[in-house]
Amino acid sequence: MKALNSSQISGSINAPTSKSVMIRAVAAALLATGTSRLLAPSLCADSLAAPRIVDILGADVQKDKEYVTIRGTDGLTTENFKKNTIDSGESGLCMRMFTPIVSLTPYRIIVEGSG
Repeated sequence: MKALNSSQISGSINAPTSKSVMIRAVAAALLATGTSRLLAPSLCADSLAAPRIVDILGADVQKDKEYVTIRGTDGLTTENFKKNTIDSGESGLCMRMFTPIVSLTPYRIIVEGSG
């Protein structure tokens, strides 16, 4: 039989980033008034589709390894759109998140994906 001795655990860890949380936060930032700063963003292909989409829809997006900063549109208008097609790549969540968002506008927007 083995005995276990009590001990203390200490330290810190960085939790892995979540692509689904990142995509949801980017969608919320698009619709928000003002600037949103997302700390420790997920940088996988699915997650990076979301900032590309909100950039096309008129948000100002700045990315680096530590933050994604998004100045929201406070409403979607065609004056802000860079084109009328958004591409979610292989991200099913981007397709599901941004299709209803763009349907809030009276404008024709094509939502594409791949894979």
